[in-house]
Amino acid sequence: MKIINEKFPKIRSRTTGEFIKLYTDNLEQFHELLTFAEKTKFQFYEIKPKNERPIKVVLKGLPRNFKVEEIQADLEELGFTPEKVNQLIGRRSKQPIPVFLVTLPRSIENLKIFHLKTLSYLSIRVEGYNGKGVTQCYTCNHFHHNSENCRLNPRCLKCGEGHITRECPITERLETAYCINCEMYGHMANWRGCPCFPKPPKGTALNNRNSYTNIYNSIIRPNVSYAQAANPNKISTNFNSQNKQPMAPKGPVNSAQIEANRNPSANNRSIPNFNNKSNNNFNGYNFNGNIFNNNNFNLQATLQMTMQCLCQLSQFTQAIATSNPNFMNNFNQVQRANNNPNQMYALLEASCNNNNG
Repeated sequence: MKIINEKFPKIRSRTTGEFIKLYTDNLEQFHELLTFAEKTKFQFYEIKPKNERPIKVVLKGLPRNFKVEEIQADLEELGFTPEKVNQLIGRRSKQPIPVFLVTLPRSIENLKIFHLKTLSYLSIRVEGYNGKGVTQCYTCNHFHHNSENCRLNPRCLKCGEGHITRECPITERLETAYCINCEMYGHMANWRGCPCFPKPPKGTALNNRNSYTNIYNSIIRPNVSYAQAANPNKISTNFNSQNKQPMAPKGPVNSAQIEANRNPSANNRSIPNFNNKSNNNFNGYNFNGNIFNNNNFNLQATLQMTMQCLCQLSQFTQAIATSNPNFMNNFNQVQRANNNPNQMYALLEASCNNNNG
């Protein structure tokens, strides 16, 4: 740890059993730490970041005797880039089963394999691979990592010597099994009943890391930073704030409310001051069609202005009715426009233009 801290002074660490777990601040520091540990020949195993882990899916529906080479060739013809294809072995029967594990690099294009319905002219079903258990390394026979990311010294499952199990000279079945983890006779290190065999965490079967949603959220997409991809709720919050839509009103609505929702500018119109006839602009409302919005009114000022304008509207209507007999003849048209603010504004504008003319 002294050598590591001299090279990486900001590294964070904590003990987990017989290992020391190291934490970095970013991916660049993570890869630098891996290179440094390999040069100094430290024993370690690597936990890949989520965005660098491969996509693992299982194909169901193919025959048991289907060759994995043909599956890989067919997937490549469809545009996928599988790294490897393996046929799974039954845990109890120890025989190949008609389920094939496909490993692909994590990308948007390879993620489309979840939508695959047919392969080699046969109907198939694609599911995210869920181990439902604890990962055990084939190289060192420790847990929580695989042999691909292991830089620990190898240990044989049978004899415990410094070589991998498949290279062990012992080929016959052992009469007395020995566990290299708990150092007890009667079982081997891969027996799930071993005291050193970890228990799977709660919720492992429910939370499939290789599901379509989890993989999609972990992929860094264009125009999305690493922090935004790691926190999709932040993206949705910003999106909603920029594209905020008005909520629908509760209860029954009339045609005036519907029209006001369709034309938001109508709600911000200022009521004309009919006493001022010196110009065509009455308190922010221009009869030529320009609307000046003022959102700085508080509630009390708005109510006072509304009452004042209603009184002015009543006096103005009486004045028009006295000077313009045609206005009274169109009274039925005005009544029909009561429920439509836009139509009422149009009638008042027409009357004002006729009066001014």
